[in-house]
Amino acid sequence: MKLPIPKDETSPSPCCAHLRSKSFFYSGEERPGLIVKSNTTSHWCLKTSDAHGPDKRAARHHDCQPGRGCFEAGPKTS
Repeated sequence: MKLPIPKDETSPSPCCAHLRSKSFFYSGEERPGLIVKSNTTSHWCLKTSDAHGPDKRAARHHDCQPGRGCFEAGPKTS
C-alpha cells in the first residue's frame, strides 16, 4: 500500500543528502539532508544530475528516505 504524498510544508525535513530542489539555493534553512517537502517543485539527485536516482526511481522528498539503496544521510548538526 502506498502512502499519500504529504502536502507542502514550510519547514525543512530529513531526506537524502543528495536530493536538491531550487529552494535549496535560496532558503537559509535548507542544507544537505534537510530540505522542504513539496509536491509542486522539481527535485533532482546530485549523483545522477537527473530527476531519477541511481536506482532509476524518482528523486522526490518522500522517496529519498532511509531504506532506499542509494540513500545517504546528511551531516549531523548539534
